[in-house]
Amino acid sequence: PLSYTNQIIKPNRDRITRFYSAEVEIVEKEGQQNKFNAVGLRFKLTYYGRQEEKEHVYGFDVVNRFLLNERFKVIKKLDKAQQIALKAASINDTLEFSLDKHFGYQRILNTKDIRNHWKVVKEELISSYPDLNEMAEDFEWQIQEDRIQEFYKNDFFFNFLFASIYDVDFSNKS
Repeated sequence: PLSYTNQIIKPNRDRITRFYSAEVEIVEKEGQQNKFNAVGLRFKLTYYGRQEEKEHVYGFDVVNRFLLNERFKVIKKLDKAQQIALKAASINDTLEFSLDKHFGYQRILNTKDIRNHWKVVKEELISSYPDLNEMAEDFEWQIQEDRIQEFYKNDFFFNFLFASIYDVDFSNKS
């Protein structure tokens, strides 16, 4: 047999980057009307290995993020709120997650990096939109160390992505 046909892929032992795309839609009912928001993501997940016993570490990197209309077409002309939302969301462009043996979310590992990135984003937002200072202060409260883990733990997208539905043998046998 050819050498390349003998390759065994071991996604839980080797550092492997995989590319994905997702469309996340949120529809809220307000009286008789629905409020629609949707975002498209192209991202990659990279397996970094095990940090501690029975703990997987993954990197999550956003390649592209874009807002979608109700027909799931990319919105090309963004209003002020949409521009702010995309800019603020950029603090989630590079994340490191700890996952359990079922690939369920345990915690975010790079919280300091997120807060440092927020400082840069906050300055850019406030220089463009000075009226956002109060909102920015409220957001800083949300990403303090004692709150940020809960913030990501309750995020619908990451709960779906790391749904704790797999089982992995942590022994060296498989």
